Amino acid sequence: RRRQPIWQGVAVAIVVMGIGSGIALSSAETWWTKGVSYHHPQLARVINASDRPVVLSDAFAINPGNVVALSYLVDPKTRFILFEEVWKQLQIPTIPESYSDVFLLNLPDVFLEEFNATYQSTLEPVAPGLWRWRR
Repeated sequence: RRRQPIWQGVAVAIVVMGIGSGIALSSAETWWTKGVSYHHPQLARVINASDRPVVLSDAFAINPGNVVALSYLVDPKTRFILFEEVWKQLQIPTIPESYSDVFLLNLPDVFLEEFNATYQSTLEPVAPGLWRWRR
């Protein structure tokens, strides 16, 4: 009987901390538990600042999921080009002239080097996992 108030206090403290954690999580732009998509709000701000953006990525590992998640955060004017895994076939896509900024999302160095060689350009790192090529 004497220990019952102690355990009731512990239970109340746990519930209060859970509610506080839920409130903090729901109001946060991102959270430390979102390891893969932690930087998406930052990426979206960079992409949305562009006039006519296109985002290139491949179908390797988590990239298709990243593209879908990012598509909910960017403006509807943003277009996405998702191509076959770079490791299966290294083929640089033709970028239509209608895009002002080309963003490359989570692509390996071998693709970035080939892209630079194909378009005789220099890619600018703008955020974690995101590079920009301006025409």
